[in-house]
Amino acid sequence: MSRILIAEDDLVTRKMLKLTLEKFGHSVIDASDGDRAWALLHEENAPQLVILDWMMPGRDGPDIVSQLRAEESDKYHYILLLTSKSEKEDINHGWQSGADDFITKPFDREELALRVWAGERIIALENNLAKKNQELGIANKQISAANNRMKDELQAAAKTQAALLPTEQLDNERVKFNWKYEPCEELAGDILNFFKLDDENIGMYVLDVSGHGVASALLSVTVNRFLTPQQRQSTILSKYDEATRTYDIVPPAKVLEALNKHFPMDIRTGQYFTIVYGVLNTRELKFRFSSAGHPPVIMSDDEGAEAIPCPGLPIGFDENEVYSEVALDMKSGNRLYFYSDGMNETKNANREEFGVENLVKNIAHLRSTGLQDSLEKLVDSARDWNFDTHFDDDITILSLEIT
Repeated sequence: MSRILIAEDDLVTRKMLKLTLEKFGHSVIDASDGDRAWALLHEENAPQLVILDWMMPGRDGPDIVSQLRAEESDKYHYILLLTSKSEKEDINHGWQSGADDFITKPFDREELALRVWAGERIIALENNLAKKNQELGIANKQISAANNRMKDELQAAAKTQAALLPTEQLDNERVKFNWKYEPCEELAGDILNFFKLDDENIGMYVLDVSGHGVASALLSVTVNRFLTPQQRQSTILSKYDEATRTYDIVPPAKVLEALNKHFPMDIRTGQYFTIVYGVLNTRELKFRFSSAGHPPVIMSDDEGAEAIPCPGLPIGFDENEVYSEVALDMKSGNRLYFYSDGMNETKNANREEFGVENLVKNIAHLRSTGLQDSLEKLVDSARDWNFDTHFDDDITILSLEIT
């Protein structure tokens, strides 16, 4: 049963209503004028089911209804107007003020019981809805807080990943490096690096992990650690000889074979990566590289540019894969471009790929442009080709120029 507020200035009608409702089992609070009713409605735990006389001293029924609806927020009031009015215009005014129902004077006991019962049902539904909305609001706040924490963590992880990228030129007057790196999400599956292996040899790579997001980024960072030289220690890149204090440089093909055994493809996730890894001997100006499923290296000189493929399965596909190697004799003015497939596979509105051929043409056209500017213009060309301003894949390019 409900708590009900009655506001009626006629004493007899008010007492009759109260007695009748109390016989039905309800708890009743009564007021003899509109101002007293308004005050009672603003007390703590005020009734939600309200019966108001249309005409009474102070605020009349429709005024109370419209004012209550204007300030109503988390608690709904079901309001019945008690009236002897029957004109259509008067009834419309009552509806427009926000009343839920009407009881005609003199009231009928059974009709009163049914209309109050209907009001109880509506209040129960409204209270349940308000509870669900409150729970939803709390859940939304929790989700929003979790999303903000996740966003902060992703941004922190992205900064950590970016810190693994090269930060400065190598101290070598024979070669100059530049690179461009644009992740399509906070965390990238691509990564690149170049580094001294010894006084004459420089190692470099671009790798691309399948997929996007956290899992791809974790694998790229892990592989980056494997491909980081350690002073006076043997790694998969070079073997340190304690007696002579010199390094034996591991050939690129053997480096890829070592990676292939360390990183078999995860059958559950299907995760793998492609990589191009090369070593430049700065004294002999000889460049040797090997590729595991990666797009071809592009070499340019004063006469133009060409793609130089080096076939090989991606890392993780076949643990017994034997990788081949390509050797290039370099000279002053030569440039090499290594890139991930986000460049050549970007698509236009017709779903046509930008392609390696377009990259070669653009690089040939840009051979007299500064090295860093050539990278910016290459990415701009791919962006112009792309039907969307946002790339669907990571964009990574590493370039070198023999000075």
